[in-house]
Parts: sequence; structure tokens; C-alpha cells
Amino acid sequence: MVIRYISAGDRINYGDFLFSLIFHEYFKDKFEIKYYGIVKSNYSYFGGIPTQSYETLVKNINYEKDVIIIGGGEVFFPKWDVLYSYINPYYSFIKKNKYLNKIEDILNLSKKIFFQTKFSFPFTPNLKIENLYISVGGKFTNSLNTEEIKYLINILSKSKFISVRDNRTHFSLNNYGIKSTIIPDSAILMSKIFPLEEIIRRIKNKSLLDINGKYLFLQVGKYLGPKEIKKFVTDVNKIAKDKKLCIVCCPIGIAPGHEDHKLLKQFCKIDPNWILVEPGCIFDVMYLIAKSEFYMGTSLHGLITAFSFNKLAISLNRRVGKANSFIETWCSDFYETSIDYEDLIDKMEIVFHKWNYSKAKLQLEYCQKLVEDYFIEITTYLTNKLDQ
Repeated sequence: MVIRYISAGDRINYGDFLFSLIFHEYFKDKFEIKYYGIVKSNYSYFGGIPTQSYETLVKNINYEKDVIIIGGGEVFFPKWDVLYSYINPYYSFIKKNKYLNKIEDILNLSKKIFFQTKFSFPFTPNLKIENLYISVGGKFTNSLNTEEIKYLINILSKSKFISVRDNRTHFSLNNYGIKSTIIPDSAILMSKIFPLEEIIRRIKNKSLLDINGKYLFLQVGKYLGPKEIKKFVTDVNKIAKDKKLCIVCCPIGIAPGHEDHKLLKQFCKIDPNWILVEPGCIFDVMYLIAKSEFYMGTSLHGLITAFSFNKLAISLNRRVGKANSFIETWCSDFYETSIDYEDLIDKMEIVFHKWNYSKAKLQLEYCQKLVEDYFIEITTYLTNKLDQ
């Protein structure tokens, strides 16, 4: 039996690399595992696990023995073209341009430029083989037509293991009669797998060790940033001055559609005292958050990293539904839900008053145990399947 592990690990995005890394650490000694994205990739230099292509997955599957595991992320329910736009910058440009996108819809270029199967949703594959879902996110949306919804219900109803990372996803599936278990995002385990001394051993940008003084870690996605950039810089400076902190900016998502670095560079041009870090690998990002006084940003996995290392997290932009839902599901006792930019200064007193290190530590241990217990359940199931 081979575990065919599918994830979005074929693009440079911090959170998407974490899923396969954590899965690998827990399961590598128990089973043979092959890793796949929609395209072949090798971002091992950045800390990711290389992926084989979806085409290779379809060719190599043993339909009598193998199991597919879909690992983490917003996997319910992006289509091929959306996923490819996060990989190829040229295709991303086409999708974001209103006129070029209309031409793409007519010509259906995506089918000509990369492999895909007959079904539209690579993370809910119909390959006549068992699918297991680990701590995934997403939901049914109005963009899905009746035929697509029927297809998705049919596929998901066949799975014995569907764990979702928040109430938003759980309730969405439940509305369509699909049962799921609510388990925290598996990335919550990172501090157990990669304690600080191990992270320091793995970082590439050694200059990070020279950052002196206390700081806040700032990240903002290009398409999730503030309308008034100068005002935001002024507001963050007020917060930093009040807490006697410097400001360290570091991109978490570099892939097309994320591009944190572009907006962070604009911030640092406005205030050259801000420190802009170019991460050499995901452990550089992990280290900076783990050593910060608190995290501030739009990234869900930036927030989860802060949670995993017992740091305060300030989630920006209420439009980031997955961050809101994760907080409301797991950590609303000590984290405030996402804050809109215009409310940032007004909400800071609430944010800092609400933070409770002891509560956060206990909840972290509870969440980590939930994930590990679920991993044990999966291991037992797969071991029994292997012995059959």
C-alpha cells in the first residue's frame, strides 16, 4: 500500500508547505508515502517536500491497495484553473485581467497548458480509490452549479475520514448531509515537531539571529491590504511605540495570488525604519514569529504559528473568513476576531486585554492532542488496511 498524499505543496506558500512536512514527520516511519501537487515541483530549498504531478498520480495509483490523503488547506472546492493561477504568474495575470479572462473562458487554455482529469476539483478526486481528508478548510459556495454539488456530495459521502479545521467548513458540509469531524489545522503541531532550537538549526538567513530587541512581526497579503497605506503605517507605528517594539516585515505567501512581499516593500519605503526580511526558507518565517512579541497579519498560518508558539496574534481584515472561523472555533477566549484596518487603533486595548498566556497554553495543548489522537486513529485504520 502506498499513501498518495495530495496538497498544494507545489507553490511557494508557507502554510501549504507545513501540511506535508508535519504529515511526513508523523507517518514516514509507518508507511510508504508519495507526495503530489497539480504539477511537479521541487521547493526543497525553501523547506517544502517535492511533489510529483497529478498526471503521475493517475498513472501510478494501484487501485486495489493505495489510499489518497488530501492534506490541509482551503481544499473545498478550488478548481484546476484557480489552483494553477497560484503556480504560474502568467496564468495568474490572465485570470486577474477581466478581458483576458473572458478569452480564457472561451478558449479554455488551462486544459491545453496543464494536465487535468475529467473532473473539475483535484482535491476531491474521483479516482475510484478511497480519499481521506485531514484538517481541511473551505465550503460550498454559490459559484457551484447543481451538477457540481451532486458530484461533490457523491465523492465526499464515500470517505470514512473527513476532518475539517473549523466550524465554518463543518456546518457547510453538514448542510449537504456530509458528516465531518472538527479537528484543528495540523500545523498547530509545528512547535512540538520543530522546537526553537531545531528551527535555529534549520534557518537559512543567519542574519535573523542578529535582530536585536523586541519586535512585532508584520505580514499583509497583496490583495488583502489596507486602502490607506500611509495611515496603516502610522497606526502600526503608534502600536509599536506604545509597546516599545520595532517592526519586522516578512512575507509568508510569495506565490501568485499572495505576493506579500510587494505590499511589505511599500510599507518599508514609507518608513525605512521598518525591517524587511527576505526569508530563505519556511523556518526563517517560523523563527521570526516564534521570537516575536506578537504576530500581526492576514495569514491564517501566520496566526496558527503564533498560537503554536504561545504568542499573541492580531488577525487583520475581516474579509479573511478562514482566519475568523479558526479563531471562533479554537481560540476566541484569548484572540480577538479579525480587525478591519480602520478599526485597528480602537481595537488594540481590547486585543491586549483579552490576551492570556496561560489560557492559550492550555488550549494549545488541548488542540495538539486532538490532532495527534486523530493521527493515531488514521494510523490504526491504515495499518489494518495494510495487513488485510
